[in-house]
Amino acid sequence: MNTNKLEDKRMELEALAQLRNLSKGTVETMEKIQKQLELVETNQQEMLKVAKNWMNVFDASKLVEIQKISDSVSKEKMEGRLDTSYEESEQVLLIPLSHQP
Repeated sequence: MNTNKLEDKRMELEALAQLRNLSKGTVETMEKIQKQLELVETNQQEMLKVAKNWMNVFDASKLVEIQKISDSVSKEKMEGRLDTSYEESEQVLLIPLSHQP
């Protein structure tokens, strides 16, 4: 009877050892996946910074263009060359295309 119990315990130990080995492989795989996800997150954050920087460049470009138009209109007003006979409904309205928080 003791030999049966001993054999059962050896089989249980062998099964536990196999389970430990399989678990070790799963843990290693999950750690690799975690590292890859961290890399993706880091790259995503960097891409977001680049996109925000480009939005700032576009906003600055729009401001420069608006300032040029404003300067041109002011110059024409001062020189008396601006046609002021148009109605208010014919005025050009500049509307920003994006809102920056």
